Amino acid sequence: MVPPLAAALVDRVRAEYMETTGLALTPSQAQRLFDLEPESGAAVLSTLCDTGFLMRDAMGQFRRRVCLASASPPAAR
Repeated sequence: MVPPLAAALVDRVRAEYMETTGLALTPSQAQRLFDLEPESGAAVLSTLCDTGFLMRDAMGQFRRRVCLASASPPAAR
C-alpha cells in the first residue's frame, strides 16, 4: 500500500499531466514544478512510469504515455 502522502503526490502530478497537453519534463523540471525533493520526485515519476501513465523519452523527459490507436482520427466512411 502506498502511504497517503505519497499517493497524494502521485495524484497531484498525474492531474497536472492530464490537464497540460504535451507536458514533458526532465526530473529536475518536475522537482521544481511540483516542489519535490529529488528522492520524492524520482519516486513519483517512477511510480507513474511503472503504472504505465508516463514514459521517459529519448531525451530523458517524462511525458504522458498515450495509446496511438485512440489518438488516431476516426476512419472516413
